[in-house]
Amino acid sequence: MATFYTENVNKWETVSKKKKASASDKKAARKNFSNVAPTVDAAPPLKESETIFDAFSKKHNAQMSQMPPLAVPDSPSGKKAAGGDTQKKAAGSQQKKKKDPSRKGEKGFDSLAEALKALDPKELKAQLTEVQTRCPEARSLWLGDIVGFMNKKLLTKESDPVFSDQPPTYPLSKTSKHLLDFLNATLKSYNEDMLKAFFDYCIRELAGDSSKGQAAVNGYRVFIQLIASKNPEFVTNSMDHYLTMVKRKQNDKSHCLSVLWSCAQAGYSDPVIGLRVWCGLMLPLLGVKPASTYAMANLDRTLRQKMDKQKAHEVLGPNQFFPILDFVFTPGTALPAQLQKQLLKHYSKLKSIAFGTHPETTLRHFFPSLLARTTVNCPEQMKNELLNTLIICLSTDHHCFSKWRQMYDTHLLQSSVLMNHMLASWEKVQKQLPRQLLKETVRAFHLTNEDMASSRNGRMEHEQCKLACKELLERMSGFEFPWRSVLTAVVLALVTFVALDVYSHKGLHGSLTQAFFERSGISAVCKHTWTKISLYLGIAFDWASVNVPIYYVKAAELCGPYLVLLKDKLCALFLYLAELTTPLWAWLAHNVPIALELIKAQIPVLWNLLWGYLVLAWDFLSPYLIAFWAAVSPHLEALWDGILHYSVLLWTATLPYLKAGYQWLQQMLSASS
Repeated sequence: MATFYTENVNKWETVSKKKKASASDKKAARKNFSNVAPTVDAAPPLKESETIFDAFSKKHNAQMSQMPPLAVPDSPSGKKAAGGDTQKKAAGSQQKKKKDPSRKGEKGFDSLAEALKALDPKELKAQLTEVQTRCPEARSLWLGDIVGFMNKKLLTKESDPVFSDQPPTYPLSKTSKHLLDFLNATLKSYNEDMLKAFFDYCIRELAGDSSKGQAAVNGYRVFIQLIASKNPEFVTNSMDHYLTMVKRKQNDKSHCLSVLWSCAQAGYSDPVIGLRVWCGLMLPLLGVKPASTYAMANLDRTLRQKMDKQKAHEVLGPNQFFPILDFVFTPGTALPAQLQKQLLKHYSKLKSIAFGTHPETTLRHFFPSLLARTTVNCPEQMKNELLNTLIICLSTDHHCFSKWRQMYDTHLLQSSVLMNHMLASWEKVQKQLPRQLLKETVRAFHLTNEDMASSRNGRMEHEQCKLACKELLERMSGFEFPWRSVLTAVVLALVTFVALDVYSHKGLHGSLTQAFFERSGISAVCKHTWTKISLYLGIAFDWASVNVPIYYVKAAELCGPYLVLLKDKLCALFLYLAELTTPLWAWLAHNVPIALELIKAQIPVLWNLLWGYLVLAWDFLSPYLIAFWAAVSPHLEALWDGILHYSVLLWTATLPYLKAGYQWLQQMLSASS
């Protein structure tokens, strides 16, 4: 038995253990508990602020309220119930019929050019006027409404997000002038902050919708291209943000290409900006498969344009050059082999841009990284390129020698590789490098090796450096007679003296040169040689006059048809080239006269400037030249007589040997015949 005390009854009550509570009792107990239980009053929910979408919702509701109801034919009251299903079916069929035309219109145009041609600027103006009337204070909503309207109007079947088969300025180049004027006028009414926010919004929506496979994105593309061409700093100042956006979904090809295409629009008018965008955004993505092909195509287009090399050098520095070097010469990178070959074709131009217009002051910034990469185990192509570039650095920017000295004790292995390369190609290298600087540097290395002998003695790189330094010092210490310089000086001196002699005697007849030729026998040898040459030329001419016609007839019979065919092919090729280069000739015909007029206008100015400098130079040098001639002229005749005297003595001494050799040669020829 169990007992419960209740306030309602105020007495003891006996309850049977076997009795179970009924459903009505449980319900009453729950109701009683809910009535007496304490309650907590919750705060009322916050009212949601009105958004942009409420404006579209209100407009839609107002349009729906203004629509007239469907006309239903009168029917007796007894038949309304029976005909209710029929009316619903009719309404459903009408709705289906109304949906069909819209679904057909959503298929879109074949190309974006056709869609832009069909877009009427008056419709855009009406749409802008409507949204301005509806939301006069929300200026950001105006552009959003226009771009949404253009997205619906510019539906196409094109699926390429970068328009690879179109010119770079597509689709803006296919836009009508009236539409461009309207869009430019609309954008001019906004400040840069609002345009930047709208530009980021368009890129974000284009990338997101493209990755979802939606086709209504061409309005974003038109606005992105238009804004980026006018404000390229929107892209160049936010490249880290766009790079993060691409890397977040780097395996989504549509997303990657949409962002890259949008950012590339900033560089189509200025190739330097295009190179900046490529280095900051596309170079880090060269190993990403969805982006590599478009990145290389963009680089190819950028380098084909003419750019200011100094401004381009400010964009492409050591931080950008060395990743390119790794992609080009490192085998097995994430870059496909075909794209690696394409990058190799552009490597020389990229290298020239990176070194700049004044390499004598910029190569010192490249030398440390180049030397650090020159190891024994690096790929052969990479090693050759690094060593050749290091030689260029040392020969062009002499400050690189001090950089090398600073790095020597920490880069012994790399230094030994470089010095062994110098030894292997010493004949070529010694003409490029400044001998004195190289000698001082190697001597400093030799002293450093002696200082490190106690701590690093026995190490392979230390021993290699010791041997290389020793051999380089031996090669630079040996004397080599400058045969080429001496021979060049002798030949120039002889030519000068002969010219002066002929000029002073007003011809070769009666000159000292003629007398020398006659006394030495050179004149007789020349006459004899000319007689022999004339004889053999006559024999050759007689043979040719007889045999050439015969061989010509045979050659004409054999090669005539092929030559005719070749002539026809060449004519066709010339006609094709003439047709192909017609735009070029038209451009030259238009621009060459302008250039000639500009040159004609500048020639008098340049000539006056040059003449002024020449007069100043003559005024400065003429006293010294006159004094030099007055000092030298009395000794010229004696010098010439001395040269002739010793020349005759030399010829007299060598003439017997020459005659003996000539006689021996004649005997050999007669014996062989």
